[in-house]
Amino acid sequence: MYGKYHWDGHAGCNFSCSPEEALKLNNICPVCNKKLTIGVEHRVEELADQDTNSRKNRKQFYTLLPLHELIAASMASTLTSQKTWNLYNKLIAEFGSEFNLLLNAAKEKIAKIDEKIAEVIIQNRDGRIRVKPGFDGQYGEVILQEKQTKLL
Repeated sequence: MYGKYHWDGHAGCNFSCSPEEALKLNNICPVCNKKLTIGVEHRVEELADQDTNSRKNRKQFYTLLPLHELIAASMASTLTSQKTWNLYNKLIAEFGSEFNLLLNAAKEKIAKIDEKIAEVIIQNRDGRIRVKPGFDGQYGEVILQEKQTKLL
């Protein structure tokens, strides 16, 4: 949902919408009345041979944002800043791998390094971080504590 082409929309019109909404609009942009650029989620739904939300016996899965993006968002920094990567490297040195940190590390241990990122990592793990989906070549946006953070 976070990538550049997840939802349908028009970057030039700054309009995006879910596949369901696009279908209601007949895939026409309400701003300029031209065809919307169809996103990945729309195409997946067209190709799906079953309801992807109601599969029984589905294994647990996590939708995780990458650690460096969580750090940048929590620090109101950029993906390429030295302070983002300094904290990233410190966390990886302590916890061994990004997956171990994002999936297994105790909040208390992370908080010893940085309390704010500890909270954001737990929110990420629990699926409580909202993302405005990307569309028409525009990256999605992480929404932390009612503010939007553009990462690119």
